[in-house]
Amino acid sequence: MAEKKLRVGVIGCGGRGWAHASAYMRSDKVVLTACADTYKPARDSFKAKFGFKKCYANYRDMLLRERLDVVSVCLWPHLHCPAVLDCASLHHPPRLINAEKPMAPTFGEAVRMHEACVQRDIMLTFCHQRRFGASWSTAKKLLDSGAIGTLQRMEMNTSNMFDWGTHWFDMMHFFNNDLQASWVMGQIGCAADNKIFGATMETAGIAYVKWPNDVTGLLTTGQGNATPYEIRLMGSTGMIDVYHGKCRLFAEGQKWTDVPLGEQRPDDTYLHIIDSIDCLLNKRQSILCSENALRATSLIFATYESSRRRARVFLPLSIEDSPLLSMLEDGKIVIPDWPTYISAQDEDDGFRFFYNGRNLRGLNSVPQRSWRSRAGILCSDKAGAWIYLDKAIGNFELRFEFRLGSRSEAGVVFWADPRKGPKSGLEIVIADDRMSPPGLTTTGAIRGLSPATKGGTTTSSWRPAKVVCQDGKVTLSISDQELSTHDLPASAFAGHARQGALGLLARSGEVEFRSVFYAPRD
Repeated sequence: MAEKKLRVGVIGCGGRGWAHASAYMRSDKVVLTACADTYKPARDSFKAKFGFKKCYANYRDMLLRERLDVVSVCLWPHLHCPAVLDCASLHHPPRLINAEKPMAPTFGEAVRMHEACVQRDIMLTFCHQRRFGASWSTAKKLLDSGAIGTLQRMEMNTSNMFDWGTHWFDMMHFFNNDLQASWVMGQIGCAADNKIFGATMETAGIAYVKWPNDVTGLLTTGQGNATPYEIRLMGSTGMIDVYHGKCRLFAEGQKWTDVPLGEQRPDDTYLHIIDSIDCLLNKRQSILCSENALRATSLIFATYESSRRRARVFLPLSIEDSPLLSMLEDGKIVIPDWPTYISAQDEDDGFRFFYNGRNLRGLNSVPQRSWRSRAGILCSDKAGAWIYLDKAIGNFELRFEFRLGSRSEAGVVFWADPRKGPKSGLEIVIADDRMSPPGLTTTGAIRGLSPATKGGTTTSSWRPAKVVCQDGKVTLSISDQELSTHDLPASAFAGHARQGALGLLARSGEVEFRSVFYAPRD
């Protein structure tokens, strides 16, 4: 009798969902049963690409109807805990949940996910997939073989403590055999509004960690802290430097040498997913289990707590909140307003303020008060909110930075008649639609008229963008890369004015813009 295959569901059909599904698709132990995403183009293309039998707009409907054995949670961090707890509360819960990192925006949420799954006998893993990577596993083998004697100190650096630092804190435990740390002392600072996948990050931080076996760890984050290595392991007789795709050894009495990484292996996420299935079927614990993830997560929040207390923090940690978020709410950490200015060179090139960074003076909004100015940021969470310059503008260049919430949609509207609203103009689409195939409603498209020429892009952090409209040719560039170009024939504009109001449209979710300037090019 053939072995019954595990029924798999994926929550979230963005970039990380694609990585999980690509791995499941290559396993003969599972059947791709259902996927869920609030964004229809994403879930439809996901279903078609990987052969899922069904797709849902609401993941809760999928969980209730499909009786899944395995669920991947590939959402933004603030959505992890609700989704995992929803899985754990089912009458017939999944046996395995593979979730994305970082665990959650607060430490209490991270603990609740872990405890809920322990109580229901659910295997819960988080994708700290570096443990499967060639360079890191090679370094671990060197360390275990005694190549640098006894491990004494680890030094690591990266961009932030939450989204990327969670990997490096996990690596500290990986190299130190998952021993629970004794204490943490740290400090963080927020010099700018910095979010990734909706989660607020520090702009600079430092964490010093001590373990019971006298091993210490140092993690530095932010710009300007770069060292020649990503990770350095220091032992009693040598050092190991670890990078993405590279491992180097400095042994006693020798020079630095590159260490072969062995045969090329599948990507780290694939190895995580395939290993998790094997762990489930063979009843062994995954090295990416929630218990290990919680150790790494505790170092993040212990660092934040050390900054709040201005003292050393002993582990295990017993807080519920995120001290970083609490200090921001209490005003103990104040993020300065974003500086809005036009350089002398841009002024010479004809650029003017669309948004002055202080208030909405010179702008019209429909409906009224649907947009707001906050700390140098122009933002709205009202569906259909339009803000525009009531001027007849033809050719133009518009520069701005933007950030969108999960599955949010916005647009740059031009050549509109203020009396008739944004639909009277043309709209360049800007959306959180990573991995969606190019179409008439994806980032870079002129909505409903000319499709995007490239796929969507991630928009969870601030991205610089530029729209240029010159004699019927319209180009969108994001992060200095031309994403879409439209050279529309005159017939496409039959009966359409070649000038009109220029503005920004909030279609759905939370949309934010800053440093918004324009230059007429007639």
